[in-house]
Amino acid sequence: MNGELNAAAHAKELTVTFDAEPAWVRGDRTQLQRALRKLIENAIKFTPAGGSVTWRCGADEQTVTIVVTDTGIGIPAEDVPGLFTPFHRAGNAMDQAVQGPGLGLAIVRDIVRDHGGGIAVQSVVGRGSTFTVTLPAVPAPVPVPAS
Repeated sequence: MNGELNAAAHAKELTVTFDAEPAWVRGDRTQLQRALRKLIENAIKFTPAGGSVTWRCGADEQTVTIVVTDTGIGIPAEDVPGLFTPFHRAGNAMDQAVQGPGLGLAIVRDIVRDHGGGIAVQSVVGRGSTFTVTLPAVPAPVPVPAS
């Protein structure tokens, strides 16, 4: 996690956990990092002080799965269908004056789709959200022996 995100999590006294096993995908590193950063930014932004954010990455032969879970404000069920459309803001985010233009998840969805993947969300208001990104896995690169 970069300094800015680390500082934001620290300021809210969030417990942040990363658990990742080696996984390989083919794609644009900068764009994929951007998508994951946006998911983690949202998790931090929508989680009240003292909560937690967990980032996990795992893989099998076919799929790399990245899961970002928070103990944040959650998303009302009626807002979930429009969640990945540009400028959509959940009603409780607006009620609680959480800042943002409503573009982050649309950007994440587009990046993930551009890489042949998908994104899903499960959420309960007042308990938190889990975003699951799946991407096609590729075999780990074979190291080239030094000569």
